This record gives sequence, C-alpha cells and structure tokens, in this order.
Amino acid sequence: MNVNLPWTAPAVAGAALRALLAPRGRVLLGFEPPTPSGRDPLLTRLTRAADEAGFTLGAVHRDRESSAFAVEWLR
Repeated sequence: MNVNLPWTAPAVAGAALRALLAPRGRVLLGFEPPTPSGRDPLLTRLTRAADEAGFTLGAVHRDRESSAFAVEWLR
C-alpha cells in the first residue's frame, strides 16, 4: 500500500514482482493519495507503468468515499 516504486522505477518493480509471482500471477497495488484530485494523475502513471514493468493492467478498483484505489497488474 502506497509504495512509490511501481511508478518511479517500473522496470525494477516489475522484476521484483515477477520473481515473486507464479506464471499468470497478479498483484494488487493499493494507494490512497492525500487528496481526491491526486487519484487520477497517479492512476494514469500506474497504468503506463504496468506496461513498462512488463505487466498488463487488469481491473481498477476505486473507493467511492475516499481517494483510495487499487490497480491489478497481471503477469
């Protein structure tokens, strides 16, 4: 939760996650930006980062009552 490596160094994060995941595995990355306006820019960065990390973007889960969200990266 709230770790910046997936968008600041996607290749490094991707390599570490692939080492931990089984083939066809998935990881759920959760974030809660400090303000609601921070959610969409961060979501955009994480969407782009999935490809750079060697993953496919799966589902995006948004909390309706806060700025929290999670993205699913598929191996």
